Amino acid sequence: TLAWALAAAMVVVGWLYGSKAVVGADSYGYLSQSDLWAQGSLKIRQPFAAEVPWPDAGWMFSPIGSYRPMHMYRRVEGEDRWTIVPLYPIGLPLLLAGAGAVGGFQAKFVVVPLLAGLAVLATYGIGARLVSPAAGLIAAWPLATSPAMLFMTMPVMSDVPVSALVALSFYLLIAAGFGRAAGAGA
Repeated sequence: TLAWALAAAMVVVGWLYGSKAVVGADSYGYLSQSDLWAQGSLKIRQPFAAEVPWPDAGWMFSPIGSYRPMHMYRRVEGEDRWTIVPLYPIGLPLLLAGAGAVGGFQAKFVVVPLLAGLAVLATYGIGARLVSPAAGLIAAWPLATSPAMLFMTMPVMSDVPVSALVALSFYLLIAAGFGRAAGAGA
């Protein structure tokens, strides 16, 4: 019960105090890529870049850290020469796209808080399964009250989702059964 309360508190704090807008290069990269997945194409054409008189103009119009000119990945011709594509891995953007499909754009901002709650529950589960429920609670408490964890629950970034899914994988791995091993691998 206490572990569930801690997890619920993480979700509530993350939702109430978390960002409900794009707040920087990383959140822009993840959220905009999720929109591209929902639209069915990861390409953003920018033909106006062809009018710039200096070389490698595609870089000038690529959002910092989150997109690159497509010609950096493969040889392209024609309009694709002035196309940018996302740089970030697809995991979090796909989760965000799913949330957006179910609940609209604002639903994307609950994904990280929900995964923060999952991180707390998975940490509790690991401790409870390996030692005792008390040990699980002792492990989950500092995670749920950590300033770093609370801070990273606020923006749309991949740190908390990765932590949650790795903890869930370990939780599944320390139990017997093919289904749990397959779930951990997934």
